[in-house]
Amino acid sequence: AEEDLPARAARLGEDLDRRLSAWPQRFPAVRAVRGRGLLWGIELRSRERAKAFMQGAWSRGVLLLAGGPEGRVAQIVPPLTITVAQIAALTDRGIDVS
Repeated sequence: AEEDLPARAARLGEDLDRRLSAWPQRFPAVRAVRGRGLLWGIELRSRERAKAFMQGAWSRGVLLLAGGPEGRVAQIVPPLTITVAQIAALTDRGIDVS
């Protein structure tokens, strides 16, 4: 059966939005979180914190893309087939680099 991937991405993006929206309050190193669907950016307060954040994610098996001003934005670009459980594993614990 074919799956409506754009609609699935929108639904999962709403879940990701709920989970990531609290990150600036939970993690002092996070300046802002922005995104839509399954494409999200986490802006860190400094390049050093962004580097530590990316390395922490990598050590947990999560590949993020660096972008934004001075490489301070960690970009989350998961596959359209990501599961809710995988999103929860990515977001619930977080990576504190205060």
